[in-house]
Amino acid sequence: SLPWSIELLERFENKWDWDCLSRNKSLPWSVELAQKFVGKWKDLNFLASHFNFKYLNDEDIVKFLNLLPALPPEAPTDFDDTPF
Repeated sequence: SLPWSIELLERFENKWDWDCLSRNKSLPWSVELAQKFVGKWKDLNFLASHFNFKYLNDEDIVKFLNLLPALPPEAPTDFDDTPF
């Protein structure tokens, strides 16, 4: 097991498999960690499962939610009301 830290991740930033790291439960997950490497994470939905939101303050929850990808635009609503 590696002594995971932000410093270790920074040191080898261009050598990590970020897809695997995105799913690594051993990392020291924090809003700071998520923000630091926001362009590297491959699965932000899985990343969200690492956080226990009841222990985060409101400001950190907002910071984390801002990291998540935007929802896709709404689907077209030009359907008529005719039943099938």
